[in-house]
Amino acid sequence: MKNFPWSVVVQGALIFLFGLLGLGIVQQASQLIAYHEAQQTRRARLNQEIYRAERVYSTTRSHFNRVFDSRQTEALLKERYGLVHPQDLQIKWKQSP
Repeated sequence: MKNFPWSVVVQGALIFLFGLLGLGIVQQASQLIAYHEAQQTRRARLNQEIYRAERVYSTTRSHFNRVFDSRQTEALLKERYGLVHPQDLQIKWKQSP
């Protein structure tokens, strides 16, 4: 056993270990790619939700500004109730105060 080529065995073992390590790296990389794609899909869905929420906000905000703009109060009262001044509006209570 004196002349046994131990260097060949060591090299073979190192090649085997590096091969296993390489397979592990490939497996982890494939899992990371799948995770990345899932996150991109989720991000796109969230961006759509944000866009839709911003549109709703913009519509609601413009309606709010139109209804509560003090410069348009007289025009709105005339349009909706046929009244000219805010003091002309009658208050009707649901219950007696």
